[in-house]
Formats: sequence, C-alpha cells, structure tokens
Amino acid sequence: MLDAHDHLLPGVDDGSPSWEVTLAMARQAADDGIDHIICTPHINAEVDGLAMLDRHAALRDELEARLADADLSIRLECGAEWMLTPDLIDVVSNRGRLGKSRAFLYELSPFMPLAAAGGILKDARKAGLIPVLAHPERYPSASEKDMPLLGDFAARGCYLQITGGSLLGVFGKEVRRLAERIVQSFPDRVVLSSDAHNTGARAPRLKAAYAALDALKSGLGQQAAQRLAALCSSE
Repeated sequence: MLDAHDHLLPGVDDGSPSWEVTLAMARQAADDGIDHIICTPHINAEVDGLAMLDRHAALRDELEARLADADLSIRLECGAEWMLTPDLIDVVSNRGRLGKSRAFLYELSPFMPLAAAGGILKDARKAGLIPVLAHPERYPSASEKDMPLLGDFAARGCYLQITGGSLLGVFGKEVRRLAERIVQSFPDRVVLSSDAHNTGARAPRLKAAYAALDALKSGLGQQAAQRLAALCSSE
C-alpha cells in the first residue's frame, strides 16, 4: 500500500518529534502493509522558504538508511503538505510535488473558507499540475452543504484526499459522516492516506480504512488504492 500523506520525518513539524518515534511509526506502517510512503511535512512557502525542501530530502535519505538497518522495507519519497498561498502554483511547478509526479498536496488554514481551495485550480491546470486537496472532511467550515462546491473542485481536476482515520471515527461522528458523504458523492475523485502524525490515534495505518471504503461499496477500496498509485506515478 502507498501512503501519500504522512508526517514521518522527525522534528520538522507537528508530526514525529524524534527518530525513535519515526522508526516506531515506520514499524506500524510496515505491519499494516504499507510499503511505500511519501513524506509530506507541513510547509508554507511564504514562511519557511524552499531551502526547507533540501532539509526534508536529507532527512529522507537518513531515514532510508535507518530503515535498512532496522530491516524495514519501505520505499520513501519526498513530498509536502503545502499551505495554500497566492504563489503556490509557481512553487510546485518546480519542486515539492508528490514524489516524481505532477500531483501536489495542499491544505487550507483553519481560518480559510473551503471555497478558497478552488482559487488555484485554473492555474494548476494551465501548468499541467494535479491538485490534491488534503482532508476536505476535516476543515472547521466544511459541512454537507459544501457537496456542490467539492463537486466543482472535482470537475475541475482536483482530487479529494480523505484521511483514513476520518472513516474510522478518529475525528468524531460528524467528520466520519462527512467523509462517507464525500466518498459516496465523488468515488472517482477520492484518494485515501493516513495523515499520520504519531504512534497513537494518528498512526500510519490504512488497512482498516480501506475496509471501511469497501463497506460503503464493494471494490471501492481497491479502486481508491489503484487511483492513488497512478496519481503519484504520473509524469
């Protein structure tokens, strides 16, 4: 399984705080059947600067060596979870996409309305990029009334990345219901990732979440997994 949204790198954001936790998370991922992780630390191009991507790449290289020493077979790639900023398309046209693909993962500030996520879609299409909106079910402003808005995003080329834990009730009943509604409304545009931050409630596990997709509709889990793999391998 591929996990394309994972805060595995230590000490760079609110994810893993240490190498010890990072390796524990990696073991959890491997035990769950995850064998490919795209590391996606939070990054704001206006605040952090693109040099942060070099630091992330160096940590990925070190993690790869540590995984080999621990006999953990997980393929690692670099990505980022970008905060939406006015110049984001210019930035990700050059660096910071999901692996070697044309897809990029982005999120909104909790203070932004969900409608703001659509502001870059036209420019993304012009640049030949594929936008992936992180956890639309979890924004404070999001609700079922936003289904038409998310439908517009999907029609304009945006994928909707649901957090695995949302389908399992980790973030509460309302988030779970909204996640299920999004999946049922846009099954062809949904992808699933863990958004793992720790070894507890937000651990890097996906198997149960894919089973939850299949419970909504038989075969939906496999389709979503294949969609994500294709999305993150596109050139």
